[in-house]
Amino acid sequence: MNKLLTSIAALSIASMSFSAVNSEIRVGVVANMAADYGVAEETLKDSGRKTEEHAVLAHSYGSIFAEFSIEQAMGLTLGVEYAAESIDLEQETRSIRAEGGADAGADSGDQLIDASVEDITTIYVALPIGTSGAYVRAGYVMAELQTKETLTTGSTYANVDMEGTTVGAGYMGTIGDRGFYKLEGTYTEYDKMGLNGSQAGSAAGNFNKID
Repeated sequence: MNKLLTSIAALSIASMSFSAVNSEIRVGVVANMAADYGVAEETLKDSGRKTEEHAVLAHSYGSIFAEFSIEQAMGLTLGVEYAAESIDLEQETRSIRAEGGADAGADSGDQLIDASVEDITTIYVALPIGTSGAYVRAGYVMAELQTKETLTTGSTYANVDMEGTTVGAGYMGTIGDRGFYKLEGTYTEYDKMGLNGSQAGSAAGNFNKID
């Protein structure tokens, strides 16, 4: 999978902060609205036929976070965010028809393409911009792509770990003495992923591939 790009608008709600000497611990829940763009190229094991797919997905999900802010370090904040919800990608049915030539002997039929993204975890650093309430952040993202395909070849793809980087900016305001809220936008780019199918083709070491 060549690229998976995510843009997220987030609102942190029902949050509480706890102050200590020159530091602050904040925890809360987040409502995320995201738009994803991905590109994948599949190479069939025997025919070598290549197909490329582009996809866009809009969805929402919830997450929780905890962060630690250090006043003596200009408000530098270290945090972790975790999304327990499963994000289901759009299911697609694709018809494969072998028509001779390079496709001779290839499998034909309908293929069900389905997957979900699980356990999105973000480790981040944020830094306030003066005393305006605005801040910038950057982090490292981990998740698991769980494949649920049904292929005419009988081949399957294993689940794969996803890793990437994220950058963003936001605004934090206060609610009473201990509450706060955040409005935030982020951009995430996952690293390139490669998957091999489970069944070998007519030649040893020849598998269906997704890049």
